[in-house]
Amino acid sequence: MTVNYVNRNPIQSASPGVTSIAASMGSIADNELIDNLMNLQVPKTPKVSPNTSQVAYCTTLEWGHRTGEHPRSTLWLAATDKKDSTRQLTSGLYNDFEPHWSPDGKSIAFLSDRARPGKSCAIYILPIEDGGEAIPGSAANTENERQIVALQWSPDGTSIAFVSADEKTKEEKEREEMKDDAAVWGQQLAFNKVRLLDIATGEITVLNFDVHEAARIKNHHVLGVCWSPDSQSLAIWTARTPYLEHEFIYGSEICIMSKEGIGLERLCTCDTQIKSLSWESHGMLHFITSFPSGNLAATALYKVDVRGKTEPQHMAYGEVDDAAESKIINRDTIVVRTQRALDTCFELFGGVTMLSYQNDIKEWDVAFDSTTGKTILAFVKSDINTPSEVYTAMYTAIPNADMASAARASPSSPVSLSKHGSLFVSKRFGTFTVIKTRSFDRKESLDGIFLTPAQHTTSDGTPTHALPTIVLPHGGPTDRNTDRFNAYYYYIAPYLLHHGYAILLINYRGSSSYGARFAQYACGGMGQYEYPDIIAVTQCAIDSGYADAHKLVVGGWSQGGFLSYLCAVRNNNLKEEGFERKWMWKACIPGAGITDWDAMALTSDLGASIESELAGVTPWRSSKEDVTSRSGSALWEFDGAMQRGKGMWNRGLPPMLMLHGEKDERCPITQAWGMRRALESYGLEHTFVTYPREPHAFGEQKHWIDLVKRVKGWCDKYIGPQA
Repeated sequence: MTVNYVNRNPIQSASPGVTSIAASMGSIADNELIDNLMNLQVPKTPKVSPNTSQVAYCTTLEWGHRTGEHPRSTLWLAATDKKDSTRQLTSGLYNDFEPHWSPDGKSIAFLSDRARPGKSCAIYILPIEDGGEAIPGSAANTENERQIVALQWSPDGTSIAFVSADEKTKEEKEREEMKDDAAVWGQQLAFNKVRLLDIATGEITVLNFDVHEAARIKNHHVLGVCWSPDSQSLAIWTARTPYLEHEFIYGSEICIMSKEGIGLERLCTCDTQIKSLSWESHGMLHFITSFPSGNLAATALYKVDVRGKTEPQHMAYGEVDDAAESKIINRDTIVVRTQRALDTCFELFGGVTMLSYQNDIKEWDVAFDSTTGKTILAFVKSDINTPSEVYTAMYTAIPNADMASAARASPSSPVSLSKHGSLFVSKRFGTFTVIKTRSFDRKESLDGIFLTPAQHTTSDGTPTHALPTIVLPHGGPTDRNTDRFNAYYYYIAPYLLHHGYAILLINYRGSSSYGARFAQYACGGMGQYEYPDIIAVTQCAIDSGYADAHKLVVGGWSQGGFLSYLCAVRNNNLKEEGFERKWMWKACIPGAGITDWDAMALTSDLGASIESELAGVTPWRSSKEDVTSRSGSALWEFDGAMQRGKGMWNRGLPPMLMLHGEKDERCPITQAWGMRRALESYGLEHTFVTYPREPHAFGEQKHWIDLVKRVKGWCDKYIGPQA
């Protein structure tokens, strides 16, 4: 990695043997804590067997990061009604993930890179009922280089539909080898297609669109697939091209076709991406997309009639919450995972809540067994002191579409099937306290989450005294903070709590889970609402006696990095419109952040879509007099900060620790370069750390470790006991 730092002196480059503040930190116990955190196996994609007796799932390191050259993932199996019953199915030497039960429950299909470690994945079939080794679904499938992006068993169990692009031709490979591979934008694109794997023969059939059918639809890049209940037809959703932002610029289409690949018809178009497409027995397709519209909107449940070819109809959610995902059981009963403020709720469509937690739950599954009448809900849950584990809850009388009887049905007590976080059973990191306040303009209620380190906690969970606090706005902005073990990214939260620092998380306007009105604040004019919300919630924490006004650090990743930069350049502006501060940030830690929204429109992989919607304008659709995007661009506010800060230490800017991946396509590293040059030109205190090979979300464990140690070191230096 590269480290540049200024400490009231001209810039210097760290020598190979020097890694800054972080290098000399850490006792053996501290390093052991970091190793235990980083190597936690995190459960993903639980899948309940058709007879509801077992749950298959995979584990991987958080965010799929890796300790070596390639990521690894392991398959596990547990009995749905037995505590700590999980057992390992695969070796953990390969990337084995995405388990899917066969309809008869005798085997599991999954993706694995065991034939080409670290390069590409193939479909494997693992017999469960009779035991045995996993075998490739097709010999040809193991030679593929393109990634498989989706798969689903046919309800009759004879086929698996999956989505991937055609392999490179011999000529394309030769051109690459000869370095004769100039690329023309929009040409030679690798469009995803639907493929059918015949379970009996291992043969793979490609469902190509013929010329006449392709002419009837605009979007030819397949993103997902869903079988009809009778296994005769497929629903697909598509984007215009493989370019990531085209899904957000041109929207998505839902089409249907026969399993032979003929009769392609467009059902409907949505103006942004869709999720959770499922086909119920009465001919309705259900899916999740934006509400009311737009890439930065809330999300809701919709339906479209396969037979009537009607426009999508809004079914529920999106007004004050978000529909995050939906599944169908017993052919036509819809179960929805919703996010409502700080809660995650599992609901039957119609309003009956099956289960609700004030936790962040994203991984789940549900299944119904008609022979026993049991419904099993499996989910992965964590909290501030408990790493992610797999749980199940059993219900009776749920799938009859009888809301009265369903409302009377109560689940069994959730059963913990796994113990992947056993190393932390006796460890307490802290407490979780919700603080609420009004926005300065009085328009909205805001949620803050104050995490108090265990060593400074009273009997009611609140701080013993005002604590040194790091404020961490989340990324997105379409995300939220609530109770979970990795409460922020890279295990920053448990690590800082262990060392006695309090953490304040803020669901500012534009966050998800609060409905359409709250989400729409993110559209245009960055910095107008989120920034004052950060100040308002921080002020509430100070007024509550939780946060020490003299020991505050602001930091964050991605959108949180952008807000950290903005907090830094506005730090010496104590009398801002609508409110007045009597405190200043002592330090700032922006990670993968944004400093110039116009540059984001030009260089980000989502520059012409989401990033431009956040800024409110694009350079090519605004006059040269339009300076809308400058309102939230820290670089354009830098000179004003320098003028206000004359005579103040460090010109009133908090010392910055800037962290950025060198291969970041979402928020390119040029964003940090700009701020580094601005700071350097005034000789202001900062450290700039770049991480080779890293995209927007880091993948290498040594970089994770370096990052969290640097964050703690910066806090120690500016708000720690010796600060």
